[in-house]
Amino acid sequence: SQYTLLGLFASGKCKVTFKKQVAKDDINSKYIYTVYAFEKGFCKKEGQSMNWVLVPKLPTGYLVQFEVKNEE
Repeated sequence: SQYTLLGLFASGKCKVTFKKQVAKDDINSKYIYTVYAFEKGFCKKEGQSMNWVLVPKLPTGYLVQFEVKNEE
């Protein structure tokens, strides 16, 4: 009743690290949850992760926009 759990699956090539960012957009009544996948090296192996983040309970009428951005 106090929090909302957001989850977003992300993947990247080789050795990948993930950075999570949540931004509240009051003008458009939404939260934007972005996961940045920082890729290091080049290989056929793919790194994967389910990225969970706990945020305060979403206000009534708010939506969540999910984004994955791959960075090198």
